[in-house]
Amino acid sequence: MAMLTDMGLTSRLVMDEVKKDETNNLEYKIGEVVWWLVVVSDKSEIDFSKAVEDFIN
Repeated sequence: MAMLTDMGLTSRLVMDEVKKDETNNLEYKIGEVVWWLVVVSDKSEIDFSKAVEDFIN
C-alpha cells in the first residue's frame, strides 16, 4: 500500500512540475518508487536489472 501511495504522490508531483520549489520533491519520490520496485523484485526473487533490460529490449 505504501508503494502505491508513493506512486500516486509521484504522479501528483509530475502534474505539479510547473511549480518547481522546495515543496516539489519529484527527484526524491522517483528514487523512492524505484526503491519499492527493487524491494518487490527482491522479495519475488526477480532480478530487477534483468527485468528492466528485458522490457527495454
